[in-house]
Amino acid sequence: MYIGLVALVSCHPVTMPSVAPLRAPDGQEIKIESSPYERRASTVWHEGHFTIYYNSAWFTYRVHPDAQNFVLYHELGHIQLGHLGKDVYLSKEQKRLSEQEADCYAGKKLQEIHYNSEQIKNVYEFMETEIRDENRLDN
Repeated sequence: MYIGLVALVSCHPVTMPSVAPLRAPDGQEIKIESSPYERRASTVWHEGHFTIYYNSAWFTYRVHPDAQNFVLYHELGHIQLGHLGKDVYLSKEQKRLSEQEADCYAGKKLQEIHYNSEQIKNVYEFMETEIRDENRLDN
């Protein structure tokens, strides 16, 4: 989790269908902001609120809108499932499971806003490719 000063840039608005405004379990509004320092997206607790940061260049030029919604719902899943702040203490396997839980949360949210199974399958395949490519670059 990245906590600290983050330089923010305004790019384009990101909206999530049927979930405006986004709320944390305690009812507090969740901010969504762009950051050039993110690879894709992450969620942080900073200065008393949750913020989902996303890489605007990645969102604008590489990601289909269906996958944009998935990524934002995935990050919201980390908040709703209480994952934040625990990742420091988790094993590699536990971190993988928390990512899977957030993926499942996002998939259910896409179903709630009437994505069909083919759209959801395409989103999962896109994200798997992105993660595989990212891991290849890291090695």
